[in-house]
Amino acid sequence: MSNKFKMTKAIPADFKAAPQMLLILQTLAGIGINKEVTTEELTKAVVDSGKLVTRQPPERIVGYYTKPISELDFVEVEKVAAAPKPKADKAAKAGDAPQVAKPGKPTPAGAAQPASPAKPATPAA
Repeated sequence: MSNKFKMTKAIPADFKAAPQMLLILQTLAGIGINKEVTTEELTKAVVDSGKLVTRQPPERIVGYYTKPISELDFVEVEKVAAAPKPKADKAAKAGDAPQVAKPGKPTPAGAAQPASPAKPATPAA
């Protein structure tokens, strides 16, 4: 899922936040007031600033701070639903080969049963 971010007014002078969140907000302010950017564009701008210090993927950092940023009164965050993925046909996905159960494992209904090893004949007494 992607989001659109828009800073509606400047960051208040007395605003305090985690350094990474503040960097994201400063980058958003640098893009411009009332200008919309996607999560991907914002992430790229944060990375391009050269100020993000982390071992995690930058997308994860921006994603982590999206909710707290959306709760601020000077930023608007609009959720944009991703395009749905086409569903794969289950029959084509499973293939045409019959399922063969492993010894000691339950077999799904309709699956082929494994051949049991031949037992030696017991002599009749």
